Amino acid sequence: MTQFIGTKLKQEIVIDELMTVHYFEYTSNFYFPGEAHDFWEFLYVDKGLVDVTAGETNYVLKKGDIIIDFSLFDAVKAGFKKAVFIIKKSIE
Repeated sequence: MTQFIGTKLKQEIVIDELMTVHYFEYTSNFYFPGEAHDFWEFLYVDKGLVDVTAGETNYVLKKGDIIIDFSLFDAVKAGFKKAVFIIKKSIE
């Protein structure tokens, strides 16, 4: 029988509270002008392209991309001629 040796993991991230979980389908002309908040936010692109402003930096995210921010101003714009599907999670 094969012997396996486990690997001890460090708890680098501890999630104490889930604020929100959303799955959105944004139309191609969707625009959210932005907000700032005092919790972590994860935005994962499930389908399509989305333009995200985090702080003062702009990113174009595609399917499979994720952005994580804390207390930054963030805004979202679809606008690439197709609908975009994203999963947005907020945690404290």
